Amino acid sequence: MSMMIHCGGRVVDFEEIKNVKPPIKTKTYTPIEHKDLILNVSRVTDNILGNKGYKLVDSQYALAYGMTKDENGEIVYQDDGAKMFGLLSFDRPDSDGSYARSIGIRNSYDRSMSVGWSFGVRVFVCDNLAFTGDITYMRKHTGDVWKDLRHKLYDSLEDSANSTWTKMDDDIGLMKDRKISKRRGYELLGRFYGDRVFTGSNQFNEAFRHWKTPPYEEFGESSVWGLYNACTHALKTCKPNNIMQRHIKLHDNSMKLIGEA
Repeated sequence: MSMMIHCGGRVVDFEEIKNVKPPIKTKTYTPIEHKDLILNVSRVTDNILGNKGYKLVDSQYALAYGMTKDENGEIVYQDDGAKMFGLLSFDRPDSDGSYARSIGIRNSYDRSMSVGWSFGVRVFVCDNLAFTGDITYMRKHTGDVWKDLRHKLYDSLEDSANSTWTKMDDDIGLMKDRKISKRRGYELLGRFYGDRVFTGSNQFNEAFRHWKTPPYEEFGESSVWGLYNACTHALKTCKPNNIMQRHIKLHDNSMKLIGEA
């Protein structure tokens, strides 16, 4: 899970978000208040995920300036808070804490981006408008936008999210069970590099270093899961526009190892 703020956004708490006033509704524009989006997403997820044993373990929010153009075509910066980004992370008491399930949310008052959410175990939210996950839904601020958002969120969480998260649980279990030696890990890192899991030699060297001398307990496993964690640490330096693709490539390549002799 990742929320990257590097394009003028700033990290805030929920109390500050509550003070940002929405624009006026028009015939073609239906604003969604930032705080209402957060509260409604939280309410739906609590009702559905709470029954499955998940609890909210972390929340991150950011606000950013909006942009529009005047009658001369010049860019005009709107009030701070015209764009909002958030990331809610959930986990279960029986989990080992090595990863969490997340829901990313975003909204705007300057009509620069659609309101939407994205969830899974690989969620990326960035203030450059990059917004990806295992399941993503975005909607323009028109008509009965609230009704569509609630129905889509409920249906997706009830059906798709449960199966997606269950599959990730199963995949991680398989990676933990597949033991490999240090030497085999070095070979696999080379293969990952050849398959372009990493964007360059710096990321490869970082993964190599964390596999050779694990800095964290979960990195110390002599298994595909330990190697996977070393690689995800290295991928933190990916650019926003390709971080999700690299994580998916890493996951797919790691799972291919499970079926190999």
